Amino acid sequence: MNFSRPGAIDLSALKQPTARPAAPGGGSYVVDITEQTFQSAALEASMQHVVVLSLWSPRSPQSADFNVLLAKVANSFDGQIVLAQVDVDSNAAIAQALDAKAVPLVVGLVKGQPVPLFQGTVDEAEVMRFFSELVTVAAQNLSLIHI
Repeated sequence: MNFSRPGAIDLSALKQPTARPAAPGGGSYVVDITEQTFQSAALEASMQHVVVLSLWSPRSPQSADFNVLLAKVANSFDGQIVLAQVDVDSNAAIAQALDAKAVPLVVGLVKGQPVPLFQGTVDEAEVMRFFSELVTVAAQNLSLIHI
């Protein structure tokens, strides 16, 4: 398995993008992540775009339902954020690496580095606030987002 803690992977050779990610299948910026796709679809993608990880479990209807709200808010950012959903029951190594104690857990990834956002559910206005702050910080400090 090619998964390790953030900071231990050198992704510096990746080119910086000139555009936002293309929205697959009709305008959604949401992807399902597995241990096999974490490196490319989350870590490498975070070098070019803000990635928000949503750790959830099908055993927790609350976390599954919360993904719908997270997707709605992420899509409203029109490509500035990619929401990467991680089923922790099927991808325990990712949950362990992020030290997830409970779900839902929402973590930003900027340039491969985790940015803790919140654990548990919050209302739509709070999700919007957290995502807006994450995009602003990434744009100001890391020249990651091209607005």
